[in-house]
Amino acid sequence: ASQSLDSNAALGNIDLGYKYHWWDGACLPIGLGLSLFLNGIFFAKPLNEMKLLTLPDVFARTFGPAAEVLFSILAIISFTCLLAGNLVGAGKIVTYLFGFENEWAGVWLMGFAVWLYTIAGGLLSVAYTDCVQAVIGWTGLVAGAAYVLNNMPKAAGSSPAYPYGDVGATGEQMT
Repeated sequence: ASQSLDSNAALGNIDLGYKYHWWDGACLPIGLGLSLFLNGIFFAKPLNEMKLLTLPDVFARTFGPAAEVLFSILAIISFTCLLAGNLVGAGKIVTYLFGFENEWAGVWLMGFAVWLYTIAGGLLSVAYTDCVQAVIGWTGLVAGAAYVLNNMPKAAGSSPAYPYGDVGATGEQMT
């Protein structure tokens, strides 16, 4: 659940679904859910029996240390991109909440907050606060969905967030 409850996915899905088509926003949660389901069915038991600590360990035991290093580098790049998406999503929220004129101010503020959180305890901080954060996040998503379902007009007007209103920005969408 934590993989689908980040600003990148939550805001990104809403944004894609609103701007283009429902399926554009649904691709990420459907794909993520399906990949987790399939990984659980086919890979969880054998990986658990190997008593692995990290995913690069799989590549080290199967293909050798060079594959472990290569996968580690690719994983770092991948998670850097994920972090960038989350910082932009969280930065958009902070920019909106505090009325910053520049979106970069929100991104930098969130980057600083993540840095402070990490030096305050890193993974230990995450472990202690994950349950509370999940309850708050899911409550917010459910409350937000209920609010939107009850108060959303049939067609959106134009705003700074959606300058085109309900008009699609492009003629193409996910198929």
